[in-house]
Amino acid sequence: PANLFDSGIGIYARWQMRQWERPASMEMYEIDGTRVVAQDIGIEIHGSKSRERAQKSLEIKARRTYGSKDIPYAFFDDKPIKAYKRLVLRNSGNDSRVLFTDLIQHYIVKDMMDIDYQAGRPVIVLLNGQYWGIYNIREKADEVYPEQNYGLDKDADYDFYTQKAPEVGSTAAWESLRSFVSNNNMSVPANYDYVKSQVDIEEFMNYFIVELYDANADWPNNNIRFWRAYDGGKWRWVLYDLDMALQPRDRDGTTFVDFLTSSSSKYVYQSMLLRRLMQNAEFRSDFAQRFASHINITFDPARVEGFIGLFQSRIAAEMPAHIARWGTPASMTAWNSVINNNIRYFYGGRQTPMRNQLNAQIGSPGMANLTVNIVGGGDVKAAGV
Repeated sequence: PANLFDSGIGIYARWQMRQWERPASMEMYEIDGTRVVAQDIGIEIHGSKSRERAQKSLEIKARRTYGSKDIPYAFFDDKPIKAYKRLVLRNSGNDSRVLFTDLIQHYIVKDMMDIDYQAGRPVIVLLNGQYWGIYNIREKADEVYPEQNYGLDKDADYDFYTQKAPEVGSTAAWESLRSFVSNNNMSVPANYDYVKSQVDIEEFMNYFIVELYDANADWPNNNIRFWRAYDGGKWRWVLYDLDMALQPRDRDGTTFVDFLTSSSSKYVYQSMLLRRLMQNAEFRSDFAQRFASHINITFDPARVEGFIGLFQSRIAAEMPAHIARWGTPASMTAWNSVINNNIRYFYGGRQTPMRNQLNAQIGSPGMANLTVNIVGGGDVKAAGV
């Protein structure tokens, strides 16, 4: 208890102190009662603004000094990873009223596009034997992400950036790319070809489509993660912390227009690459077709409703106990209401304003209906979707 709540050394009591790590023991049980993890670990408070909350996020770290360099368990069925160096018990960040706003966005898109996302699932946490409520156990989107997802060595194989600075690696490759894009005409095919040799263009498009469609209000001046492997690797972006997306006030908002045109410091640094690439006819056409296809297919309200119902049902039975413990949300009625008024409302009406923004920025004459008559079996893809 002292490592958590002591006024001098406790990470819960002294939550303002970042990177304070304390030894702990972790056990995890699956829903059938099977114990799947039992080992010593390190823990520290995770998050920024959300660390002020009574229910705090905890980062879990495996280290040899605690007995093992990783936690040997496949926590997530949708990824083949069999062991993890770091995980997060996430309190849903700035989303204390729904508890799955960030997580659902990753799962709506993960099977519909090539994108680096954070796996996760809801869990119930007991802290020193006391009920601590609903959390989401998540992959850590930091410098170990490429190591765990791609089998690379973080000390030798890649650059990993948070915002404008590398957590591992150097600034050389990224600043060289930024300089090239800033100082060359991107409408020239040879210049665009060079950018394609440095950037995973399809993944780049996918990442920005998700962030712009979901209208993440805490981005792009915050919550940016991107990386590239050495020896010919291309830059890729990682979906991270979309708690402030899906706000009802932003459903009809002009996030795409703002991203491409605003002179605000919120946008300028991280929007430069997309703004410059929009000068290129090939990129502009591919981006528009891909965006339109995801609007119609990935973000189809009927498809999204299936995810909302699934995520809601997963934790509904546990919500009364969580509410009794923390008082947020205020009641089951309040919980269901905010899901309806935020997530369902946003996705239910986002398609039309997003199409209008896309048409305006791309200079498209409009949308057309596509009818496909399939003879026999097969798959149909529209712009890779």
